[in-house]
Amino acid sequence: MNTHQTLSIFFVIVFSLTGFFVKAQDIKIDIKKPEKTYSTDFAKTFKVSFSNATAEKATVTVKVKELAFIVKRDADLKTFSVTFTPATGNKLSFTDKDNKKQNIAADKFDLQFGDTIATILPGKANADLIVDLAGKDSVIHSFANPFSVTFKGTDANTKDLLITDGDRTLTLKSQDLTKTKISFFLKDGDLFIDDGSGKPKNADDNKPFKVDDKDFQFVLGNKKITVVDTSIVQPAVTPPNPVSNTCSPFSIIDASMFASVSMGGCQLCDIRSKPDTIRSKDDRKYSTDYIVIYDPLLKKDAYTICKHVIRKNKNPGKKPGENLIERYIKVRPKMFAPHVGSQIRFEVVNLPLNSTMRLSVDEQDVFNGGAAQFTNIINSLVTANIVSPITDPGGTAKTDEGDGTTAQGGDTKKCFLNNLDQLSSDVLKYMTTFRLSSCAVEKHLENLPVIFKRISDAFGISAATADQLYAQLSYKIDKDVADDKKVDAMKLVQLITNALKSMEDVKPLAFTTLRVKNRDYIEIKYVDGAGTTSKPENIRMSGGMKIDFSAGFVLTGLNDHSYVLKNIQYNYTPPGLDARDTTGNVIVKEDEGGSQVGVGLLTHFYPRMSSHYNFGGTVGLMTSTNLNLRLMLGGSVMISSLFGSNNRVSFSGGVVWGKVKRISEKDKDYFNQPRVVNGIPEFYSGSAAPEPIDRTSRSWFFAITMNFGGH
Repeated sequence: MNTHQTLSIFFVIVFSLTGFFVKAQDIKIDIKKPEKTYSTDFAKTFKVSFSNATAEKATVTVKVKELAFIVKRDADLKTFSVTFTPATGNKLSFTDKDNKKQNIAADKFDLQFGDTIATILPGKANADLIVDLAGKDSVIHSFANPFSVTFKGTDANTKDLLITDGDRTLTLKSQDLTKTKISFFLKDGDLFIDDGSGKPKNADDNKPFKVDDKDFQFVLGNKKITVVDTSIVQPAVTPPNPVSNTCSPFSIIDASMFASVSMGGCQLCDIRSKPDTIRSKDDRKYSTDYIVIYDPLLKKDAYTICKHVIRKNKNPGKKPGENLIERYIKVRPKMFAPHVGSQIRFEVVNLPLNSTMRLSVDEQDVFNGGAAQFTNIINSLVTANIVSPITDPGGTAKTDEGDGTTAQGGDTKKCFLNNLDQLSSDVLKYMTTFRLSSCAVEKHLENLPVIFKRISDAFGISAATADQLYAQLSYKIDKDVADDKKVDAMKLVQLITNALKSMEDVKPLAFTTLRVKNRDYIEIKYVDGAGTTSKPENIRMSGGMKIDFSAGFVLTGLNDHSYVLKNIQYNYTPPGLDARDTTGNVIVKEDEGGSQVGVGLLTHFYPRMSSHYNFGGTVGLMTSTNLNLRLMLGGSVMISSLFGSNNRVSFSGGVVWGKVKRISEKDKDYFNQPRVVNGIPEFYSGSAAPEPIDRTSRSWFFAITMNFGGH
């Protein structure tokens, strides 16, 4: 074997091997000035690392929707990197902190390091753009990712090159265009020119030079070349395949698109009931404490409720790091009383894609007249202007009106309109058959490319989005449909496009509370497209401290005394003398007053224990019949079921302090008996009993009150 053959085999092997290690554009996040979004090709392996890190350390976490995977704790960002590789089922694979393979949907995801979050988007790395100065006056290129521009086709070595977007102009003096390379990069969605320092500057004001994100121009003397972003170029610039003259039957949907997601076959409570092992509670996979699922198609057991639990892993064969088990378990509605501060997800399942139902979630107190504290209205997944995506727009071309011909002859127009009519029926069938839930969204996203591929095959086009479909079908209508039918055909295409756009942006009808506030209950209502509101469902909360107020009648042992004079006979023995008696006036009670009834205002403070009764402390004020204010301190039993959930009676008791009428200290010596001085009695000398004075005393109280407000 000669040297030439050896080298040939060597290069063949090298190029063959490189095919197995195709990589996308790696992402490098600048620690000092991190961008909000990055993009690369998810169909190829790529690596995410950091630049400008000195001694920074942070926990790196991958977040997708409600899922969070810790890649590494206290990672040294100077040397840290994480590699993502494509996996089967349109997934991305990476290794977490426990060296376990994790798969996530090949859709956008967040990478959090410390308090900073960067969003990674799917895209394709751009090829560089070569501008032929002797060629066309306009070129197209994708602005979705960084790219560079070089020039060819000129022998001018020293010319000024201007870059302008109509508002701003950058002049590059005396450039040798055969050796010039201009780089463009994205920051926060804007397109900048890179001068090599990573800090693009304007020539005049030394500020970052940002060009229009749709198009810009290179100006070289009298020559102007416009660069246009491919995202705004109508696909109809390249003529699609001609319309077929035969009406071949087609369908864009099949039964496999609805497997496991229709008729309530997909619920988070069922999916998350499978236990996952974790090292500690800090490593929990899900942050939601409760999931409440409502299925409007079920007449019985329409609600499914599940609770997040973490328990000790008692499996004797557990591995290191599998200390705990995390899962969701179903709970009975009667036992459902989520704690204040919980995170709760409310979701409506089994809805068709064209449903206009809305979900209203309020947090309220039951003792404040029913005033709502806040309301979150969550719109359904379909935008408001698409109430019924596929309907007869009025005057839409009918499939039996194919009497016109085009330049291609035959029944071209009839077949095209027949296909449009079939497409509208299929899209409507899909939207009414596919049952949406949060766990069915991924299946729907898998269906979309198949739907667009089948539409493209049926119409001889190449469309991957609703906008591309609209542009290419519009081109066909303009080219192949008779003038008197173009308006009708465009109406139908517009309706189909609107429906497909809504399918591109589906979201489950769900709402997640970040943290349930200190309220008595959560009220859930469902509003249909006609604005009809269902009977509200109330979920009682537990835990948390509550303060509210009540007023009513108070019975107390505090009372006023009145006094009179009474003439009595008093027996005594003077010192050294015989016993004798005498008579005179002393002070006695005329009336002890008895128990008093007054009106009281009570404040109750207590933890939420039950929806029907609670025990708590009480402090309040009352006024008696003589308008004296008195302070009360004690406890209460509060019962709401006696008078309905929005009214409550409280039974309170304790100690009361207040002013009462009592005999003075100077007259107390004459109370019920005379004062004795040196063995000789002295009687009260006044002609009438003395007036009692105000003195502070305490006694018991018992109150029955009704609530009138709270918070």
